[in-house]
Amino acid sequence: MNEFSADEVAFLKTCPLLGHLCEKNFNTFIKLSQRIVFQSEEVLLEEGKDSDYLFILISGEVALYK
Repeated sequence: MNEFSADEVAFLKTCPLLGHLCEKNFNTFIKLSQRIVFQSEEVLLEEGKDSDYLFILISGEVALYK
């Protein structure tokens, strides 16, 4: 599933990063975004490597290691 639920959209609207967007820009953000479920122990980013992605955690936990 890569579409956001109504509850997830409501949550994202309250996110400080997105809350200031007008409805049109927020809807564009949602259309351009992708909902992804990651498995336990899956690596999302590595120190020193570039990334083209922005992650917004809706639920769960993320661990940081150095």
